[in-house]
Amino acid sequence: ATFGLESVGLDLSNATGGPPLANQLVAAISGPQYSLGLFGLGRQPTNLSDFSNPRPSFLRTLYDQRSIPSLSWSYTAGARYQSKGVFGSLTLGGYDAGRFVPNDVSFDLVQDPSRELVVGLQSIIASESNGSQHLLLPSPHITFIDSTIPYIYLPLDACALFERVLGLKWNETVQLYLMDDELHRELLTRKPKVTFTLGNSLTRGPTVDIVLPYPSFDLTFKPYHDADPLRYFPLRRAANDSQMTLGRAFLQEAYLITNYEYNNFSVSQCIFEEPITRNIQRILPAGFQEPESTSPQQPSISSEGRPSTGSTLSRSTTIGVIVGSLVGLLLLLGISYRLSIRWSSRRRSRASRSSSEIRQIFANRDDSTQSSRSNFSFQIANEIPESDGRLVQEIDTSDWNFTREIADNGRTELPAGSVIFELPQSNRSATSDSANQRFEDAHRIQSSVDQKRRWGLHFSTDGLLSTGNVIKYWMGLTESYQAE
Repeated sequence: ATFGLESVGLDLSNATGGPPLANQLVAAISGPQYSLGLFGLGRQPTNLSDFSNPRPSFLRTLYDQRSIPSLSWSYTAGARYQSKGVFGSLTLGGYDAGRFVPNDVSFDLVQDPSRELVVGLQSIIASESNGSQHLLLPSPHITFIDSTIPYIYLPLDACALFERVLGLKWNETVQLYLMDDELHRELLTRKPKVTFTLGNSLTRGPTVDIVLPYPSFDLTFKPYHDADPLRYFPLRRAANDSQMTLGRAFLQEAYLITNYEYNNFSVSQCIFEEPITRNIQRILPAGFQEPESTSPQQPSISSEGRPSTGSTLSRSTTIGVIVGSLVGLLLLLGISYRLSIRWSSRRRSRASRSSSEIRQIFANRDDSTQSSRSNFSFQIANEIPESDGRLVQEIDTSDWNFTREIADNGRTELPAGSVIFELPQSNRSATSDSANQRFEDAHRIQSSVDQKRRWGLHFSTDGLLSTGNVIKYWMGLTESYQAE
């Protein structure tokens, strides 16, 4: 092969084929056979002499010059048997949404640059017009999608099932399944449809079905330039798994979208509804969102870079949603803050009111206690035996505002054997705590005396005088104890 740098465009003029690119790498191959030219769609650069000066690919050059929005492309081979003949379609940096049925199955690009588009071929089923179905693939296989060849390469056991179900015959000379007119008419009557089920793996995960009618397998070729065309079925025998390939015959009914931005691709069923109109959609680079669409029915590229029937939000709508969410969050925070302040204020108010009430209660109780201590006294009367001739004289309580003195009727001695215990005089300036302690002592003495004698207890505000009692007056508090 001879390599050189040339100006390359996609059509005869800039108006129909896009801008031509200068200094593009071109290879010329000389040989006795006529071959169809190939146009590379990869992203990898080409190294000729060393790795320090790689030549960028056609797709990369378009992207670097901002002629396309992303490193992506889409392709279908076209179908001459559909409608009045449908041409192929190649879109760089996007896809034609009017040419396929979107699905949610995404395929990962493999690391091998020469075989990036690899799928898991899980099953092949032939369905006829009479309702019968036939399994044509005994086991799943990893299969390469290649638009540079027209054939479908399958393992020998699968080819044997095709031969038995469809009546195909292998020609060793040309290494093809040739078809005569009789077999062709029979297959037109039976109208078989072959369904290829593809997944990202061999046995699990979501799948997509690509249905090929019999006319997609009705192809012709010329063994040499002046020969008559021969009809053949584009199935070939694969010598090993590395030859498993789905070529252009498959891509007549399949729409392929490759997105290098997300390192994935998709395979979808083509549609051929009349009238066929173009609906070119951009594939934006990773990190950008699809702009707002003018048509609500058109498919769009999802976050993983594949077509999807679900609607996507535009950039303005997304910004509006984010701003609205932030405003709502700020409102909620403000309301929560106000409620917390109000709740804390109420707690402090209740605590302050409770403290005031408690202080008032204690103040009232202290006043009541002080008043009670200054306005009442205990009087304990002991029954005197009548044989002694002594009587207990009770103080007149008709007047609560002053204390009357008892008339002097002489000193009266206690009965013999009685012992008088006189308490020491207390200081009127003693603290209230000492008064409380002495008040409790009086109660304790009273309880001790109650266990031995019967006592009479009543209150008097003007003092106490009883024969045989010890009287103690301290800070307005009169206490009377019966001595044993």
